[in-house]
Amino acid sequence: MAFAVVSAGSTVNRQEAVLSLNDSYATLTRAVRQFQTESGACSSAGGLTCVEAADGRLATSFDKFSNDMSSTNFPSSSRVAADRLESVSSRLATLLHQVATVQSVADYRAQFSQFQPLGSEFDRDYHVLRTSLV
Repeated sequence: MAFAVVSAGSTVNRQEAVLSLNDSYATLTRAVRQFQTESGACSSAGGLTCVEAADGRLATSFDKFSNDMSSTNFPSSSRVAADRLESVSSRLATLLHQVATVQSVADYRAQFSQFQPLGSEFDRDYHVLRTSLV
């Protein structure tokens, strides 16, 4: 009987973690789409200052996602994957905060070149976490 209670608790914990992850990811996805729209408009009209403002807003969204990951009660079998996702999200936020304050287009391009590899790592870690929760 004790096993059934533990198993039921794990299922509830897993379901809550999935719901939390889904909500956080949906919010972040909306922020990324908004960033893409804003940065596209900035490149044609607003210049570096405009793009940096969009970077700052996206950085805040990655900060929130990272905080959501650290405060979600993931099952122990998913904790390592959640920690990895939290870490890469935090690194993306840090990068975006940094590029939001650079002084030149050349510096911006040099620093922002790190975004794609980190974004790919984020995507991989997200899928690993989702798979671990199934």
